[in-house]
Amino acid sequence: DANTYDSPAFQHPSILISAGSATELVSGIHITANQILGGGYRMLDVDGYSGGLIRGLTIAGNQLLGPNTAGAGVEVARAADVQIIGNTVARTRGSGVYVGYTCDQVQVVDNIVHLPNQGNTTGVYGVYNGAMTGRTSWNSIFPDVTKADLDSDSTATDQSGYAQTLGSIGANQGVFFAGGRAVVLTGTDAALALANDGNIRWAADDNAGGGTVDTGLARDSAGVVKTTDGAGGVGGLRVTGNLTVDGVGKTIFVRKTADETVNNSAALQDDNHLVAAVAANATYIVEAFVIYDAATAADLKMAFTGPSGATLDWTSTALGASATGGTGTLTVSHSTIGGGSALPLGGVGAGTKVVAQIRGLLVVGGTAGNLTTQWAQNSAGATDAIVRTNSWFRLTRVA
Repeated sequence: DANTYDSPAFQHPSILISAGSATELVSGIHITANQILGGGYRMLDVDGYSGGLIRGLTIAGNQLLGPNTAGAGVEVARAADVQIIGNTVARTRGSGVYVGYTCDQVQVVDNIVHLPNQGNTTGVYGVYNGAMTGRTSWNSIFPDVTKADLDSDSTATDQSGYAQTLGSIGANQGVFFAGGRAVVLTGTDAALALANDGNIRWAADDNAGGGTVDTGLARDSAGVVKTTDGAGGVGGLRVTGNLTVDGVGKTIFVRKTADETVNNSAALQDDNHLVAAVAANATYIVEAFVIYDAATAADLKMAFTGPSGATLDWTSTALGASATGGTGTLTVSHSTIGGGSALPLGGVGAGTKVVAQIRGLLVVGGTAGNLTTQWAQNSAGATDAIVRTNSWFRLTRVA
């Protein structure tokens, strides 16, 4: 504890912990608060023998500042129950922290690794997990080399041309920068900062940490995020492209893509197009725009069916059944869900299109299913009744 090692170059590691044979057990070792200013192959080297005979090792709060002649700042092999916590590693010729060979339960947490690695850019990693069980998380990597890797494979990610290279981040791993930023991604005239206060911020320049923040995304409450202006205010939201919403606010729009004909039948049938799936325990506003033509004697009638337990209160605004010649009284009638609650829509002659507008409120119970439009002739007749292309209905979820 609390020693300073100033080893000349080309010597062995400044600190070496090793088991000499398969029968030796080294355990309960604490290497803490030391300052290592140089070393040979690795600055701090922990290596058991066959079978991993080093157990219960803590490497914490050390400053491994180099330079060394080769190898990693901290290297651990054939060991178990190891904690590598809160160390600072700089100016190595290999990886900052290297864990390899049959290691079990190794925790690599809250370390700071400064690269470049003394001109060596081949096989260099900030924290390298070669063959271990355990976790690596929240280690700060400040590399200026072209390759860095935080994942558990052995291939560095090529990040040529970037001043700060984070490499890939594997499961249960993370990257942390002190101060107001956690991770900053920069581009031309814009930057994104994932801040350590939990907010995500965008800037109009290429420095989300030092530039003017013009947009923020923050937690408002459980399950709710909000946009801000970077100073706790409320900002706007613009979506370029399509917006998909599940839950309240979801809109379902269905358009009829072909004409559909009924002849000489008053039996309600499902429409081929105007049907939509609805969620259990949801409430929707229902709107429809139905283009149709029918003989004056046959007219049209319309109804809706839905999932078990659903209720629908709806009305149609349409010509009455007595309409003729394109004129007549508009009727506004109330109906409910089910084929027995069909409402008549007046026709004014085959080939003459008229429109019915429908509004209602659908409340779905515990069973999901389809809301289906049904229609038929109001009175069976030999003249075609047609519901036309571009008829539509829309469901907007409100609860």
